[in-house]
Amino acid sequence: MLDKGYRPEELQAAGLAVKKGDRYFDMFRGRVMFPIIGGYQRVIGFGGRALGDETPKYINTSDTPIFNKRYNLYALNMQKGKSPDSLVLVEGYMDVVSLHQGGVSNAVATLGTALTPQQARLIKRYTNQVYLAYDGDAAGQSANLRGLDILAAEGIRVKVITFPQGQDPDDFIRAEGLEGFEKRKSGALTLQAFKLHNLAAKFDLMTEDGREGYAKAGSAFIATLSLIEQERYYPVLAQSTGFSIEALRAAGEEGRISSQDSPPPGPSKNRPSNLRNTRITKEGTVSANRIAAEQIVLRSALEERRFAKEAFGMPELFQAPGHLALLQALQRTYQADNMAEQEELNLPVFLAGLPDELAGCAAAALSTPQADDAQACFRDG
Repeated sequence: MLDKGYRPEELQAAGLAVKKGDRYFDMFRGRVMFPIIGGYQRVIGFGGRALGDETPKYINTSDTPIFNKRYNLYALNMQKGKSPDSLVLVEGYMDVVSLHQGGVSNAVATLGTALTPQQARLIKRYTNQVYLAYDGDAAGQSANLRGLDILAAEGIRVKVITFPQGQDPDDFIRAEGLEGFEKRKSGALTLQAFKLHNLAAKFDLMTEDGREGYAKAGSAFIATLSLIEQERYYPVLAQSTGFSIEALRAAGEEGRISSQDSPPPGPSKNRPSNLRNTRITKEGTVSANRIAAEQIVLRSALEERRFAKEAFGMPELFQAPGHLALLQALQRTYQADNMAEQEELNLPVFLAGLPDELAGCAAAALSTPQADDAQACFRDG
């Protein structure tokens, strides 16, 4: 690059070089390069995989004037000019390469980070259907859960392709080929089915105590869903646990009413809330319109720091169960991390650190339509 007339300072600004002392070094030395190509079919950054035992295994171009990994996806440029009916979202560059070689031509990947709301909005420009195909290990399943809520919040239909424990899409398609992958895809789990599946993994279903524990936890989760979804998933839970649908439905309703009538002892103990319906609290009725309005304000606070700062000064605005606790968790994050004044929240990391019940509140808020004038929401209270 120097021979072509570029200055070291320009290479550093482009993320291709790093400066140590008075010397400049190749950022990606000793690595296999994966060009990251933007929507205009021009290279905007790189990913580099170590050839040996060097750590970290993967590095990406740092943020530059033309590249930010939160706003881009690897291989999405290959969908330019197409109208894919769906995209397959994976974690790694090699997963994408192997899937494309195996015949899955609609695979894309995040860039070494958890899925971000900005990437979800980018995906929505291309399709309304996404299949998550993350690794089969625990970390991959956790990433699936986070990705499900972020994609659903943008109105994208999402399903999860599951793989045997320890396998990733790269391993699987090399072993099973396109036919095996398509079979897995046809059996992909819906958002709620995957959450039930993930919940079941926490219990030993070979024992009576394990099945009872899963029945209680599963009933509490299903009770937070719409009536149509309850009709779909109570039979699934009944088949897995051996309890009758009637007993599971009664247990779910009992837990839902209990969580509504008793104020939670603290943010970490909040129960999931069925935010689709009117709520009863000790302070009285919280209308569905009120809940929806609070969710719009919460979404703005979660997505932009300037709105979060306004919301912190209006705690009395939040009356629905879990909403104030979520706002307080957001405020603690800004305070604890000593974030720079203009730095925005890393939303995926924040969501991943929330207890399930508050993550549910956040997902519900993020799934509400964006306000045409968010500033007016705060002004009008």
